[in-house]
Amino acid sequence: MAVWQYDAYLVPGSRVTLPTGRLSERISQHDFDSLQWWEGAALPPRYSEVLSEMLPRGKHWSRDTEFWGQEDGNCISVRKRGDEVEEFRVRFDVRNLNVFFIDRIADAARDWHCVFLAEDFEVVPASSNALQKQIKDSPAYRYLLDPASFLSQGGELP
Repeated sequence: MAVWQYDAYLVPGSRVTLPTGRLSERISQHDFDSLQWWEGAALPPRYSEVLSEMLPRGKHWSRDTEFWGQEDGNCISVRKRGDEVEEFRVRFDVRNLNVFFIDRIADAARDWHCVFLAEDFEVVPASSNALQKQIKDSPAYRYLLDPASFLSQGGELP
């Protein structure tokens, strides 16, 4: 991941829904590392076509990973084991936020009953506004706005 990228994971919303029906606000690092996020869940049959409408299909170094976009820009990677999804990652290029891409990936996430897990393990609803706010609050975005001030205030990049 480059300094100018913001990472988020797409996961089924049911995996972060509390018994009350509300979404968890945050998950722990332990849960992030130990849970099989996509176990028992699947993407819709046309997901590849939907993602190809957002970003051009590309190649990934791993045969187990489907890829869209550019490695150093906006991109999506879906790692699979057989037909099972293991990880769905979205990277946003914060140098020039593409609101169309943010809107489309948020719409797809909502249609697929998914949410985003932010870099800091915050649960972000499938909403363009929520996603844009999360990106603009990220270290990558703050660094790009004013690198010297960010670093002088003790900011750390992922």
